[in-house]
Amino acid sequence: MQRNFMLLSILIVFGILQINDIVKKNLQLLVKTKKIDLTSSSFDSSLKDENYDEHINEFVCGKNASASSLEWNFLCTNHETKISSDAIERMFKSTSEINIVQIGAHVGFEPNDPIAMGIVSLIDSFPKTFRSRFHWTFVEPSPPNYKRLVQNLDKYSHICNMKSINAGVVSDLSNYTDNSLIFYSLKDTIDPETGFDSLSNKTLPAYITQVSSFSKAPILFNRRQFRKVGLNVNDYIVKTKVQTKPFSALMAEVIGNATSEQHSTPFLVLIDTEGFDCDIVQGISFDSKYLPKFLVFEVKQCREKYTKETKGHLEKLGYTLTQDDGRVENIVGVLRST
Repeated sequence: MQRNFMLLSILIVFGILQINDIVKKNLQLLVKTKKIDLTSSSFDSSLKDENYDEHINEFVCGKNASASSLEWNFLCTNHETKISSDAIERMFKSTSEINIVQIGAHVGFEPNDPIAMGIVSLIDSFPKTFRSRFHWTFVEPSPPNYKRLVQNLDKYSHICNMKSINAGVVSDLSNYTDNSLIFYSLKDTIDPETGFDSLSNKTLPAYITQVSSFSKAPILFNRRQFRKVGLNVNDYIVKTKVQTKPFSALMAEVIGNATSEQHSTPFLVLIDTEGFDCDIVQGISFDSKYLPKFLVFEVKQCREKYTKETKGHLEKLGYTLTQDDGRVENIVGVLRST
């Protein structure tokens, strides 16, 4: 997911601040003029009367929304279920928890993340009293990336209930006998957010540590970036054994001991594992308890045939998918209502 990082950084910061300000001002105005107590039990019934559904939809997905990636737009405009509408349903009508799981999270909240800003705006559109029911889990196997991820989550802990898991995720169909695998990352002398290497005092692209993977191929594919600054990529590759978790085992750990189906269904799952996304998705079974309502995964590193098979598998599972013209980086799926 390599894009214009400087521009996207500015857009994300500006967008989050803008939508936070708009949402808060409008909610405060509605509360003031209608005398609604957001902390009371009457707030639930007040939502319908005061058109809060339309209000939240407008500022998360409407013309004033600042999250404008193709992925977020599909989550907002698909004909099955808008992401904001489903969040409202879970939060105020079925009173269930909202679990967001980001697999391959790197360091979290990055400029080239296609929907991080949208998630933040969605959570921020709800009163603070409801934040404890939003659970955002970040999963990252690379030791140096994970260390920075933990630091960043401390900065953003006010957004909702957040936690991190240091592990790599594998397919439910994998036949590994060990709960660990060799993982290829880069030396911790490279800053995972800026790309600056303290060893050589050279600066690599900011995305460079995002290409860590169970395969060395994504790192070697970017060897040219090292050559540009006079470095040898092989001098920076670190081979580490990391803990692994099958997809369903991860979901069970994240969601915990759910007592009802509505609490055990993931709301949104994002997968970015540098070449293993299609394996993980294909491993989700037809009788899985953990079919996410919304799914985003990277396909640019999946083989063309495997991408087609993965999309076919998801369609059979009941997902409506974004159109793939062969040039998109990510596929977005929305689970159809039964």
